[in-house]
Amino acid sequence: MDLAHDTLRFTRKVEAPVEAVWVAYASVEDRCRWSVPDGEQIVYDTADFTEGGEDSYRCGPPENLLNVGAHRYHLIEPPHRLVYCDSIQRKGQLMAIAVLTWVFEESGGGTRITVIDQVTSLAGQGMIDGHRNGHAKTLDQLVQWLTGAADADARSLDEPILHAGDESR
Repeated sequence: MDLAHDTLRFTRKVEAPVEAVWVAYASVEDRCRWSVPDGEQIVYDTADFTEGGEDSYRCGPPENLLNVGAHRYHLIEPPHRLVYCDSIQRKGQLMAIAVLTWVFEESGGGTRITVIDQVTSLAGQGMIDGHRNGHAKTLDQLVQWLTGAADADARSLDEPILHAGDESR
């Protein structure tokens, strides 16, 4: 087992009301449209967006949805925050477990979205990097989906995280 862990923080600003951003997250149908990178797919086998509710999903390339995931929602406070646990398995092996917090705050007529991902990988740094890249793309796509903007990257407010012993990050 190659254990790795990290706390990742992502922030985006979108010119849309908090309620609209909340609906885009809360709706599984909408989430399937904006949360998946090009060339990949997500299929929800079950979805229960309630406190104590669970989602089960599969994701990856459309011809091979090799990642099996589950969300368990622990806190849902519409339209401002949610906290859930996410686990990912591949070929029956647990790959990663994470606690995620999403916060939606009014900001200058729009919404500031903050995601904190406390992830533990049982498969090494690659799963951490996958969380980092996946959430960054997902948030950019959410901004694009809500505004039709061509360049959501310009709205990125991510704060760099300094890793112990790595002054370059």
